[in-house]
Amino acid sequence: MTVQLRTLVWAGWVIGWLFSSSYLVSAQQPSIYGDTSAIPESPDLPSVLKRSSPLPGADAGESAPNTSRRTLPDTAADAPELLPAHENGTAPYTAPRATTASRTIGVVPDSQRVALAQSATVPLRVELIGPPSLSVGKSARLQLVVSNPSPSAAREVVFSISVPGSLEIINSGSEIGEVKRSAERRIDWQMTELAAGARAVLEIEVTARHEAPVELLVDWTQRSLATASIRVVKPLLQVTIHGPDEILYGTRQIYTISVANPGTGPAENVTLDVVSGGAGQGKRLGTIGPGGEQQIRMELVARDAGWLEIRATASADGLRQEATRRVLVRRAELAVSAYGPELAFAGTPGVYQIEVANVGNATAQEAEISVRLPAGVTYVKGVDGAAASAGRVTWKIRGLAAGERQKYALEVHFDKPGELVAQVQAALPGEVASTASLTTRVDAVADLKLEVHDPQGPQPVGQDAVYEVRITNRGSKAASDVKVLGQYSRGIEPVRAEGAQAQIVPGQVIFAPLPRIEPGQTVTLRIVARAEAAGNHRFRATIQATDPGIELIAEETTPFYDRTAGR
Repeated sequence: MTVQLRTLVWAGWVIGWLFSSSYLVSAQQPSIYGDTSAIPESPDLPSVLKRSSPLPGADAGESAPNTSRRTLPDTAADAPELLPAHENGTAPYTAPRATTASRTIGVVPDSQRVALAQSATVPLRVELIGPPSLSVGKSARLQLVVSNPSPSAAREVVFSISVPGSLEIINSGSEIGEVKRSAERRIDWQMTELAAGARAVLEIEVTARHEAPVELLVDWTQRSLATASIRVVKPLLQVTIHGPDEILYGTRQIYTISVANPGTGPAENVTLDVVSGGAGQGKRLGTIGPGGEQQIRMELVARDAGWLEIRATASADGLRQEATRRVLVRRAELAVSAYGPELAFAGTPGVYQIEVANVGNATAQEAEISVRLPAGVTYVKGVDGAAASAGRVTWKIRGLAAGERQKYALEVHFDKPGELVAQVQAALPGEVASTASLTTRVDAVADLKLEVHDPQGPQPVGQDAVYEVRITNRGSKAASDVKVLGQYSRGIEPVRAEGAQAQIVPGQVIFAPLPRIEPGQTVTLRIVARAEAAGNHRFRATIQATDPGIELIAEETTPFYDRTAGR
């Protein structure tokens, strides 16, 4: 906005007739605060003021930016009037051309365009106060009064006062701002800031050199400020994994992964990557608004015992957040061991020792123990509730805590010789069984038993008395080359032998060796003897076998009496 102030000084008689004791010129710049084009006239304004004209050489629509100018009138006949240079109430303004090259940095879509700021110039009220006339050679005092009626401070305000050659500047100064004499006939007054509602005065002392019309030119500029208020938002990511801390091996468990935006701006192009147990999967979530949240359900199948880590990573434009969750996979694991005799004999009993331990970190439920007996071994007893069928003995353990052990003793009978291998198995539902085996070498032996049966009760002298020698093989192997010998004490002699070939000699019966006695077989040999004298006579039977290498002796005593002794 430009204000031109002209002052015409005439002769003394004209001055006394035309002017009052003082004059005042005021102007106000336009602002976004309202239309200030119609400024009320000061009651001290003289009637000779008229509409100001544009700057020399400027078109009707051009002037220096943010500049106001006023002039004193040329004649006293003009009507008092103070109007802006344009009819719309604003000072003429032409935007300066750019002096640097511009470049395109992107196009904002219409849907995203908002008005961030508008530039504005704080309106100022400018008044030049002085005497109605000047006398040649006599000094006069002028005041340039600037006030800021707006609610905002005016910044970097610069006034430039130019005087014609007929006036001489004697002195100038102001309590506010900085005043400089930049030329012989120009004063520059610069204020860094004029606060809202503040008022500043520039004192100027001048002297008229000769009688001539005087025109004072007051230009001023101020810095136009445009304040842009842009809301700055910050998106954030927060990842949380929800689910149990412990799961059982082989089971399925649902875990929920929550991706939230606790920030103030939208998180765009959000993706989620989840890795567990060496396997990973990803999901695109798109945009999550401020305070928004998305939840993803994940089914986890525990295939390895021990600690399992779930790692969820959420990424967005310029953002990355990670969360981890350690899950303990509990698994019951059985270990079975078996012990038994390394050597046994057919036809004898034995004991199998079975031990079952839970070496896992979870309780074993419904564990089944199974012992497969080889052919030639028969289960007798030992485990309550065990079922024996088709050479297999089975039972269940309802609950075996982690670290717990159970021992069982199975009584068996070895029926026949050989390398007999028993298989033991402990298994949980759906799990690989733990196995163990034990081997017993069962030998077959000939177990001979010798029995002697003498006549019952006292026997008469001279009468035949029958003695039986019974040989039984209680073993699992045939006895071979069995030699039998019968011997009598003095006073009794063998008469004959039955059951096998034998040689009778005084006091003895020597049987021919028996070639073979099968397992379970009993061989009975009879010897008939006669006593020659009364008394207690002894009979002894002896058997010897090379396989097995044994010797057995059995002896009986038989009383004999003489029937003729009483005659």
